[in-house]
Amino acid sequence: MIRVPLAGRTGVRKHGQTLSVPLFRHEVQERKDAMESSVEYHRPGSLSEACDLLYHLGADALPLAGGTDVMVDLRRGLKRPSHLVSLADLHELREISLENGELRIGALVTPAQIEASKEVNVSRPELMDAVGVFGTPQVRRRATVGGNLCTAASCGDLAPLLMALGARVVVATPEGARDLSLVEFFGDHRKTVLEPGHLLAEVVIPARVTGEGAAYRAFGLRATNFITVAGVAAYLRVD
Repeated sequence: MIRVPLAGRTGVRKHGQTLSVPLFRHEVQERKDAMESSVEYHRPGSLSEACDLLYHLGADALPLAGGTDVMVDLRRGLKRPSHLVSLADLHELREISLENGELRIGALVTPAQIEASKEVNVSRPELMDAVGVFGTPQVRRRATVGGNLCTAASCGDLAPLLMALGARVVVATPEGARDLSLVEFFGDHRKTVLEPGHLLAEVVIPARVTGEGAAYRAFGLRATNFITVAGVAAYLRVD
């Protein structure tokens, strides 16, 4: 049973304490959905706390980021977790930065943030090819990079281009961070190598080199706001 009140601008319950954090409309809806499914809602305050919590709760826990896929699956009964672990307070995963030429994108960054990012426009403008066809504007403001990759759907728009660019991911675990290529990260359709207690924390795209270029094109059954049927990414480097 969910353990947080749902009235107005209330706080959130966390380890037996009530915090003075106001609820936004989508958070109220998340909790209503959780209540209807008899799911216990958790809201850790740090990445390490989230990993420890997910590890101890095991396979019955589901991390919740943007919720654009997860909440649909819950309503359809495709997933029936006993626990939802909100990542809403993991603010360190909402950052985009350039470090030694590498573009680092936090797992909770939205496609809309990427579209507006000066760092992305300067270092990897080809990412606009993928985020520009990523659902509707509303979805682009709500979905997350990490959530899209962890869904591991064959129709995902981000993975093909990121793989073509040689991107890797940083996975946080209770034992520390793991650095994996995207090829290593994906298992099969809708499967990744993530285990209980593991969270995708960051996507790292290598520094641009002279003479390289990349592009992505998506194809659907209508002209706009379509679900991708086929997506093609290409990478070229001229020596």
